[in-house]
Amino acid sequence: MKISEIGLGEEFLSLTGGKDFDLYPHQKEAIEKVMKGKNTLVTVPTAAGKTVIAYAGILLNLKKGRKSLYIVPLKALASEKFSELKALRSIGARVTIAIGDYDVSPSTLGRFDVIICTSEKADSLIHHDPYFLSEVGLIIADELHLIGERSRGSRLESVLTASKIVNPDMQIIALSATITNSVEIASWLGAELVQSDFRPVPLDSKVLYRGKYFGRDGKALEEEVPRSMEDIVRGQVEEGGQVIVFRNSRKRVEETAVQFPPLLPQEKYAEGDNPGETDRLTGIINEIAPRGVAFHHAGLPIETRTRIEDLFRQGKIKVVVATPTLAAGVNLPARAVIIRDITRYSGGVSDYISTGEVKQMMGRAGRPGYDSRGVAVIFASSEMGFERSIRYLSDEAEPVISQLNHEELIRFNTLALVASGLASDREGIMGFFGKTLMHSQGLSKDLQKHVDESLKFLLENSLLREGQKGLRATAFGEMVSNLYIDPVVALEIKKYLEGDFRESTAIYCVAMSSDIGYISLSREDYYMIENFMEKNEIEDFSDDSYKAAKIAMIFLDWIDEAPIRNIEEKFNIGYGDIQARSSTLEWLLYSMARIAQMYKPEVQRRCDMLALRVREGIREEIVSLTTIPGVGRVRARRLYVAGLKSPEEVAGSSVEKISSIFGFSAKLSNDIIGYAKRMTGKKANEGPPESP
Repeated sequence: MKISEIGLGEEFLSLTGGKDFDLYPHQKEAIEKVMKGKNTLVTVPTAAGKTVIAYAGILLNLKKGRKSLYIVPLKALASEKFSELKALRSIGARVTIAIGDYDVSPSTLGRFDVIICTSEKADSLIHHDPYFLSEVGLIIADELHLIGERSRGSRLESVLTASKIVNPDMQIIALSATITNSVEIASWLGAELVQSDFRPVPLDSKVLYRGKYFGRDGKALEEEVPRSMEDIVRGQVEEGGQVIVFRNSRKRVEETAVQFPPLLPQEKYAEGDNPGETDRLTGIINEIAPRGVAFHHAGLPIETRTRIEDLFRQGKIKVVVATPTLAAGVNLPARAVIIRDITRYSGGVSDYISTGEVKQMMGRAGRPGYDSRGVAVIFASSEMGFERSIRYLSDEAEPVISQLNHEELIRFNTLALVASGLASDREGIMGFFGKTLMHSQGLSKDLQKHVDESLKFLLENSLLREGQKGLRATAFGEMVSNLYIDPVVALEIKKYLEGDFRESTAIYCVAMSSDIGYISLSREDYYMIENFMEKNEIEDFSDDSYKAAKIAMIFLDWIDEAPIRNIEEKFNIGYGDIQARSSTLEWLLYSMARIAQMYKPEVQRRCDMLALRVREGIREEIVSLTTIPGVGRVRARRLYVAGLKSPEEVAGSSVEKISSIFGFSAKLSNDIIGYAKRMTGKKANEGPPESP
């Protein structure tokens, strides 16, 4: 059956680039279930065409006048889906992406037909108003297997549970790579299961050990083995393929990529438009990318990672050496995948990575429409590693297990349930958790204890109150729920505001949050940290405190406009890490400003200003300049030094004057003058069109 034959009209072809192609059997089966209004769980290998099933559901709901909520685990994936789904605008659908602030009310999204968001954003919308789900006809939960991840899985589980309670008639389409316990997950969702091992591009997977290839049965294959990993890569590239090499640490990723010999004739590499300030890692990429080689990990700035992905898709980069996070991120298939390491050092010990993670990496092998087969090679360096590698080829991925059964998550959700109106007593709270995957998997043995402890904590700390009508959130509790922060963090912020406000200690306070994530500490760091703690009279010598102190020192340099390379060298951190943490810190400092508005209004403005400075990495005097589109920390400082100290002064300047400043082309100068005029209300006789 072709797409044009399933009864969704010509509109459906707009989502496939106008191409009418035969559906795979699992696509046909799933779409037929979706068209009957069934909840559907689709679990098939990577690149097996799950997305077209979701698009069919969206179009069906559009025709019925219903909204669709498309949930993905990462912002990068949300942007990718948004780019694809914008095609629906050609038939009058209103499509938007929501990945920003967590205190935005769902009412601002009410005029859209299709909303693409992360699981955290969807959960935050429910914190504000769970009953907006009554207007949603379809939820698409993409990458559902990630519900088993501690960091983000609980958010998606909460969203799907709330959806089933608020709007039982809502349709759910869940998409996933192969799930071992798919029957159990489908039962929890109330969904019909569609599963298949079909891959559009067959996968040839094998283990390389002691100079020989081995298949999943552990027997040696009659294949000639290249002398080195570089030879394997070169062989694939010479046949027209591309390769992703996975390594287990950033250091190894960088070293491997730098040591690769040229795979292409030297050619000009698009370095991006940020003259005057290039971070260390982007500088290395600029050197090696013209050879057809690049590396990819979270330490790279977002712009550089995006540029590498684009050049790889264009075929201008032939091999990317990456950490495993790439496998769970954007859609970036290659003809061949090499898994160079199967262990990871974490928590002081080295251990084997999970089967699911290996399957995810191998799943990137084989480019639909380009390759007749994909190749995945696992390197084994010991007898034990060889045995484990063979099991990777034959074993199924680990089952998906709920991560909701943790005290801090129960407390977080308990506050949200009461603040949002989904529950007003203990029975209502237990009723919600009774519909979760956690409960259906029998993991809620301590739930009653956790809920009771959570209620006691929230009541004692005045986040909740109990009256004649049951439990209610206090003004403070409602604010904390809407801000989407841990109640413990909110109370630490409130306590901090009782003392003197200083930039250094304010950043340190919010950096104690677990949301900041892991940061490594070196011997050199401890001397600086101890000086920082002594200067700021900090007497907490826990690991979390040392981590927060390092974060505070990094961002004090950042907002003082220290060059990025200096910060990287001083603290052994990548620009991408700074970007990721600046986003989280900005939100926590914004939350501090909102809490200050309630308890210490005289420092609210200082909190807001610090949040803005942390976002941009700037001193206070150029904050207003960075509000002009296209003007970041470097360009803002150059404008300021040239005497243009506000958007009003930029709006009143000339293209000739601004283009004489280093880093400003005539076009860019014309653009930012136009933007500044619009911002300040000046009449714009010339300038760029409105920004998208």
